[in-house]
Amino acid sequence: MATSIPGPYRTTKPHSEAIAEIRLQRWSAKNPPADPQVTFAGKTILVTGANTGLGYESALKYAQKGATKLVLGVRTIEKGNAARQSIMQQSSMQEKDIVILLVDLEEWDSVNRFTKNLEQEVGDGGLDIALLNAGLCNMSYVRASTGHEIAVQVNILSTTLMGIQILPLLRRTARNKGTPTHITITNSWAHTTVERGWWSGPILAALDNEDICFKDKGIDLRKHYCLVKLAGIAGMKRIAAAALDSNGRPEVIVNAVCPFFTKTDLARNATFAQKVAMSVMYYFVGRSAEEGGRALVGASALDPSSHGKFWLFDGLYP
Repeated sequence: MATSIPGPYRTTKPHSEAIAEIRLQRWSAKNPPADPQVTFAGKTILVTGANTGLGYESALKYAQKGATKLVLGVRTIEKGNAARQSIMQQSSMQEKDIVILLVDLEEWDSVNRFTKNLEQEVGDGGLDIALLNAGLCNMSYVRASTGHEIAVQVNILSTTLMGIQILPLLRRTARNKGTPTHITITNSWAHTTVERGWWSGPILAALDNEDICFKDKGIDLRKHYCLVKLAGIAGMKRIAAAALDSNGRPEVIVNAVCPFFTKTDLARNATFAQKVAMSVMYYFVGRSAEEGGRALVGASALDPSSHGKFWLFDGLYP
């Protein structure tokens, strides 16, 4: 089967394969993930990218399922406040239960400050779940202040750095409570469709190279998106390896999850024509952000058998 790629893209795929992809997207829209029947009572939960789309819907779902404390990782106070007010209106959480912390994943220093502030904020109560969801999908080549292509910086490097930096906090919580804690990272099934010959050498260097995915006066979105997601899986596995105890068992359960083709503003930087095309696709074959949030929240409640693995369609990808 073919994968779901967000939005239109240039491709040389056979017509039959493209039709199979649309059928799969349509099937996924008609068969959304189950809403996880689980309580998060007594849990302190971090959600990055929490002010919109999948992040917001996941944060809301945690609140509605009894979370004791939510930490919203967002880029601006205004967006964080708006998300907090909306969550309060739709759940029993109070203002004191929802903390806003600023983080800009385009900058190393911002990630470093965020993880220090997070540890101070959660204190002795610890952190039980981190849903690392913030990400972007650009339609043109943009270089972050770090020198890396912006999706490489945000979706891969900064997310992996954050995961590694919060591991000690999650590990300490797991030991204090006697139960595993969780890191779940939003990814995509697209990482399984990378083709041999797309690049040579280190994958991050290829993604930083403007000629690999951003050439011919446009972006090969399929290639770029899939390679970013593949590198993201490598980052997840690096965190997972660091989360094992001396006996090789996970103290912190680390996994990745695909919400599949979901109506969000991930491609907010698209051109008008691209947004129109995506809106049409969303209408016919897109899941709602709430349905996508079900997958993310469900993955963050899985048992140790999910460690280092990928959650898709309510199952672990083989």
